[in-house]
Amino acid sequence: MRTKIEKDFIEARKEKNETMVSVLGMLKAAILNSEIAARPKEFGEDDILKVIGSEVRKHKDSIGEYTKGGREDLALKERQEMEILMKYLPAQMT
Repeated sequence: MRTKIEKDFIEARKEKNETMVSVLGMLKAAILNSEIAARPKEFGEDDILKVIGSEVRKHKDSIGEYTKGGREDLALKERQEMEILMKYLPAQMT
């Protein structure tokens, strides 16, 4: 999973896809932070999926808050970012 995220990040940078670069950059940072916090425990695929799930939940919460506040522009941005993250989750977790 980590190599797929890194590969997609590099590809997005080459394509100048700013949204994808931003989302994957934040995801890589969140994974690294969680990995550091978990040391010396081994950080595996399940842990990475938990981090991705956590990021998706954060985006869902933000969408709700932005919608309540009448900020559909920001809610749309959060939806787009959440859709990118959901591509990395197995079907049963989405």
